Amino acid sequence: MKNMYQNHPEIYEIDRKRKKRTRNIIILVVVGIIVLVSLLIFGIFSLMKSSEAYKMAVETIKNDPEVLAKTGGIEDIGMFGGSINTTNGYGTASLSIPVDGKDHDVDVYIELEKTPNTEWNVVTMSVE
Repeated sequence: MKNMYQNHPEIYEIDRKRKKRTRNIIILVVVGIIVLVSLLIFGIFSLMKSSEAYKMAVETIKNDPEVLAKTGGIEDIGMFGGSINTTNGYGTASLSIPVDGKDHDVDVYIELEKTPNTEWNVVTMSVE
């Protein structure tokens, strides 16, 4: 490509700088998008983990005899998935929570609901 600019080195230099600037902008945009998506995911999980529904689910799991028997004792509560929905004091939550145990790991599926001016209540829970 340099042969094309052999008689005009200043044009070659301008073109080289433009390509470098374009590449740097693309890299900056990609890194920015990755950072924004990471912050968004972290923020969503932080909000869900601080919700009363999640706290009630974890408290129920930690005190459940079936979970304690199948795990041999709980070592850690893992990253969960699911949904929590609330509107005008009513709420539903459906969570899948992995539990790391001393002997075995299990997945707990738990559904909760809430009515105005009440605590979250466990509707169903299964341990697999």
